[in-house]
Amino acid sequence: MIRYFQSMLQQKNAYDVAVQVGKHTNFVKELFNDKSTEGLARYENVQELLNSIKEFIESPSNEEGEVGDKGLGAYLQQITLLTDADEKDENADVAKLMTIHSAKGLEFPVVFVGGLEETLFPNAMSINTREELEEERRLFYVAVTRAQKHLYLTYANARYRFGSLTQNEPSRFLDELPEAFLDRTFAGGGARNQASFNNMGSAFQRMHRGFENQSTGNSQRATTKQTSLPTGLGNKPPQTVQHIPSKDFVPSDTTSLQEGQKVEHQKFGYGLVTKLEGSAHNPIATVKFELNGEKKIMLNYAKLRIVE
Repeated sequence: MIRYFQSMLQQKNAYDVAVQVGKHTNFVKELFNDKSTEGLARYENVQELLNSIKEFIESPSNEEGEVGDKGLGAYLQQITLLTDADEKDENADVAKLMTIHSAKGLEFPVVFVGGLEETLFPNAMSINTREELEEERRLFYVAVTRAQKHLYLTYANARYRFGSLTQNEPSRFLDELPEAFLDRTFAGGGARNQASFNNMGSAFQRMHRGFENQSTGNSQRATTKQTSLPTGLGNKPPQTVQHIPSKDFVPSDTTSLQEGQKVEHQKFGYGLVTKLEGSAHNPIATVKFELNGEKKIMLNYAKLRIVE
């Protein structure tokens, strides 16, 4: 068994390893069968952990769309870096993340309540009886009454559940709120807002857009810090031969990209597509670049021009 997991660590990505560990140890199954409040909380924690790992393997390692190391070691390394960054002054001007239970008795000028979706809030395992549903409703009341001035209620149209992307319905609790007190002006997901949302770019670009709005000095320092972070377990990233994009460079629609086509990448230069893989919502292309060797590129994030 030890040799099996050692081999898997070398060959599989972080999500595949985590799923296999859960199956072989029966850990997830035991938590699912535990119907106590503590068991339910542990089961949801494992679910969120798997969602986090799935998001990690389906996100590029840099703004060029390169896949990079997606092994368990790289994921743990990233988590360690994020944990170290969270050690800040308790009195600093920051957002506090807490459960609804731990927020009881507290109030804040602005409160964000996330995950207001059916089967999540109310929880799928708490809607079997009227008593369970009423307890979820009381918990929702606690959440909304923590706000002193502004309350933001959010839900995701789709999210990962144990690695699978599922569509969601808004929580029934949202329909129970007085419409007169709701402001849906900036609500996402609707047809009138979808076009403007799409123009904001990919999730990776939106997440890193903050660097672009800083001064040149700050942006340079941020970029330097990012590129200096280790990308593997002691492995140094190979030196990239910089490419100057052609004058008529415009990113192409890569939905119909095929193996054998020649492409141009803004940073890596010209290359040949040798393999297409990945899921339909997150396709990955293996490109053999003339100057920078073979790289795996996430097509949802990379800017590629198909060379006719």
